[in-house]
Amino acid sequence: MIIKDPVSGFIIGDPEKNPLPALKAIPFPEVQAEFNKLILSSSGWRKIFAASGDQESPEKNISPADAVLCSCIGTAFAKFCLQQLKKDSIRTAVAIDTRPTGPVIADICIRALCAWGISVKYLFIAAAPEIMAYVRKNEDIDSFLYISASHNPVGHNGIKFGFSDGGVLSGSEADALIRLFTDIVKDETAVGECRKKAAETDSKTLSQIFETVPSVKESALRAYYNFSLEVVSGREGKEAAHSAPPAEPFGILAEFNGSARTMSIDKSFFQDAGYLFRGINDKPGTIVHTIVPEGRSLDLCRLELEKAYKKNSAFQIGYVPDNDGDRGNLVYIDSETASARILHAQEVFALSVVSELAYLVYMGKGDQKCAVVVNGSTSLRINRITEFFGVELHRAEVGEANVVSLAKDLRKKGYTVRILGEGSNGGNITHPSAVRDPLDTVCAIAKLFTLPPNSRGETLISIWNAKNGAAHPYQKYLLPEQVLKTLPQFTTTSVYEPRALLSIQTEDHGVLKEKYEKFFLSAWEEEKPEVFGKKDLVSFREVNYEGIYSREGFGRKYRTGNERGGLAMIFQNSEGRDSAFVWMRGSKTEPVFRVMADVEGNDERLEKQLLSWHTEIIMKADT
Repeated sequence: MIIKDPVSGFIIGDPEKNPLPALKAIPFPEVQAEFNKLILSSSGWRKIFAASGDQESPEKNISPADAVLCSCIGTAFAKFCLQQLKKDSIRTAVAIDTRPTGPVIADICIRALCAWGISVKYLFIAAAPEIMAYVRKNEDIDSFLYISASHNPVGHNGIKFGFSDGGVLSGSEADALIRLFTDIVKDETAVGECRKKAAETDSKTLSQIFETVPSVKESALRAYYNFSLEVVSGREGKEAAHSAPPAEPFGILAEFNGSARTMSIDKSFFQDAGYLFRGINDKPGTIVHTIVPEGRSLDLCRLELEKAYKKNSAFQIGYVPDNDGDRGNLVYIDSETASARILHAQEVFALSVVSELAYLVYMGKGDQKCAVVVNGSTSLRINRITEFFGVELHRAEVGEANVVSLAKDLRKKGYTVRILGEGSNGGNITHPSAVRDPLDTVCAIAKLFTLPPNSRGETLISIWNAKNGAAHPYQKYLLPEQVLKTLPQFTTTSVYEPRALLSIQTEDHGVLKEKYEKFFLSAWEEEKPEVFGKKDLVSFREVNYEGIYSREGFGRKYRTGNERGGLAMIFQNSEGRDSAFVWMRGSKTEPVFRVMADVEGNDERLEKQLLSWHTEIIMKADT
């Protein structure tokens, strides 16, 4: 059955438009070779799937070995669902982002799921938060398989998995699935069975799945819209609704970069809320610049926002999502210069935290026992913000699954956790959502500037200014650059700068960290006056991040497992206050080693000096 999606124009189920590699028997070592290239983590599984092996290739096909590997992926998740859910009838939602290899990978995974008795609902192209909301709000759906490589280059692809709570698998669940998948792929007989069963899947079953794509997609969009109302408003069910229209016209520009958000609810959601909205590069699959929404990838949005502002000064912010649409970074108008500027990822998250904590007060919930959850590489700026609000801050290892799991644990202990996320990556997760969503981020920041006064005469800005002791605590509204000036000032390395990425030879990160600690102590004693003395940094403490845990202590006994979690050295001033840190961690989704520094104040020189000092110690340990 050939189905043409009426919105995107993509062809579903057409072997000529989306060529499906023959699921034929190929030498077992070829499958093993492709398996060894696959990065497996709780954040998702990723590799270059483009048949040529070029990570920037826009080709649609994948290699025969990868086709067999995909049949193993679908089989592993089918078996995992059967084991974990223990149900006779299991329904799994499947969707893709707009990467060229997505339709082929989905076709094979769907075949494999069906071969093991799983009923499939196929959304085709959908943003990650969309499929997760669909699963969460639909009692008939038990799990999801989402095909995306997030912010990786276009030739990459990958898989995210989850159950009916609408979030990705927890760390322990992800580890169990990885073990099951690995056992299958290491067994030549099992690989052959996966390939054979997927290839022989009943064509009538597949046709029925493809034919229902439009109705499934419509249902998913409706679920996502209603769920987004709950998230943004902080109210459930019928009480969830858009707030009062903005007191003054407020415009939002989206530069979609051909992402999955081109086929989602953004335009209708913002316009229904009373905002002006303009979308550009909104044709699915037309990816015009690098996917990661950082640095130069935001330049087009910046320029287009300036044009929109000159025509209508109501346009104040713009955003760019990554390909699966679960994160997005922002640009804003500096009204003093009438130019658009890029908001750093850490600033985006900080503004979101300010907004949502102020919103709790605005809603009369400020006296609850509250917490914010972040990852280990989030700036200390968030510590200052949570201190102003009297809110606890908890840190987990990098990875969406880790911060979501820690927030769940805190809620079981009676905490209200309205907002969480990974400041180093931008964007936020707003409860009850369990995934980053630029829709929620843009709404959080827009609320700062547009929500009318509540019954007590408070706006989010006046609440924030009263908390931070600003000179004009009852000013109702501020422009973006004015709000930025009220944030605690920190200088932070962007995790996507070239100097934040190292090439490390040591495969055992436990050994690397142990050697780092040794050289760190020597460097601290020898170079403290030169590097730290001018900034009044007199002591340090080490924190290791593993999953949902933060372990404070120096040495290997404070680390467990393969020791690939994040490590931070946090520096205190003479008053015992945390004022800076350096951090390092090997990525589990990319072959890179990330480093960063965070320093209180507007001191780029010290941030660069501290990062350079940190990097030198790491490289010395690596030799």
